Amino acid sequence: MSDNVAKAALLDAIEQRKAAQANSARRRVPCPTCGRMPLRFTAGEDANHSRQLRAAKETVRQVRRILATRGDIPDRLTLAGRLRIQHPKASLTELGQIAGTSKDTIAGLLRRLLALGEAVAE
Repeated sequence: MSDNVAKAALLDAIEQRKAAQANSARRRVPCPTCGRMPLRFTAGEDANHSRQLRAAKETVRQVRRILATRGDIPDRLTLAGRLRIQHPKASLTELGQIAGTSKDTIAGLLRRLLALGEAVAE
């Protein structure tokens, strides 16, 4: 009987340790790049967030160059570009919410704006 009690105590200790490890792995820490508290916790999503920030930074650089060199840009594209410049750390979803539209619309407008810039470069 004492072996069963010892096994049960050991299993309880293992379960408690697993629960403590799971809780510590899900601890929220601010993003080192933008300082916001993430809503997600996995390493893969942290990598996605870092990629998003790098892509946004590159888009801001390109949009600034395009807006400075081209004068014949449609208003909607100009507004999308200025929105990206004003909110460089925002996700496309957040930009869509700010603009009162969807993230797909913002992504399409930015994609068309960048395509105009590539047409000038060629």
